[in-house]
Amino acid sequence: MKSAVFVFAALLLTLSNGALQLYGQTAPTAGTGTTSTSKQEEKETAETEELLGDQSLVYFRPRLAFKFNYKDKSDDTSISRFRIKGVYSFGPRKRFAVSGQFPVIVGATPSESTVGLGDVELQAGMIFQETKRFTQGAGIQLNVPTSSEPQLDRGATVFKAIYGNSLLITPRWFFDSTLTYAHSLSERSGATAYDEIEPEFTIGRNLRWFGLSLHSDNWYDWPTDVWGSNLKVTTSRGFGKPTRWIGSLYYEFPVSPSTRKSFHYNIGIDVIRYFGGME
Repeated sequence: MKSAVFVFAALLLTLSNGALQLYGQTAPTAGTGTTSTSKQEEKETAETEELLGDQSLVYFRPRLAFKFNYKDKSDDTSISRFRIKGVYSFGPRKRFAVSGQFPVIVGATPSESTVGLGDVELQAGMIFQETKRFTQGAGIQLNVPTSSEPQLDRGATVFKAIYGNSLLITPRWFFDSTLTYAHSLSERSGATAYDEIEPEFTIGRNLRWFGLSLHSDNWYDWPTDVWGSNLKVTTSRGFGKPTRWIGSLYYEFPVSPSTRKSFHYNIGIDVIRYFGGME
């Protein structure tokens, strides 16, 4: 039953791609009788992408992101992470991008704290279709086992293949989805390898002064027949004219039995510095 639900979710995401693509190409411009976009709508669209774009696989504007989060775990421990992520885009119309995320992790227990490096994440992606409203692309990710202590991170070599699309329903409404296949190539001694399918969905709204989004993070590991789901609420605010800085606060909580056994809540703050613009 669990596997059927996740296969259905994956199929739904894939099949909805055609409808999203058609809407992204033919949706009329709000408030006008023509297909041209007003300067005001172009400005609103750019603001929406800036506020919510770091949550999307297919937003390639160059940036640095400084991320901190605190996770309260179910085994009376907690973990704090500070990460730096860089995104660089290149090629015709900036259709290609590479990124890297480098974490420093503090693992806390009731009796002691451990400070060290976490696993590095490297990613490469490309956009293979882009219209004014709809974008889709694909990427690959490699998690490198650079964690210095076994309690700080998984310590596994993980390969991920990712498909993603993004739709501007209106200049202020944003929908994003990704479908990921994750496979661990190696594990720490004694750990179990995994194969997961991970459908994720985000709906967001630009409320002029700030952005608000709801993200659904789901996964299914078929060797163990275990599934999990979390929800994350994020609010974002832009600073500077044109916008160069984005500040985001989020709260994540588990909604499935397996993830409730893992953690109670996860809170975080992201600060993003954009460079240049998209061509």
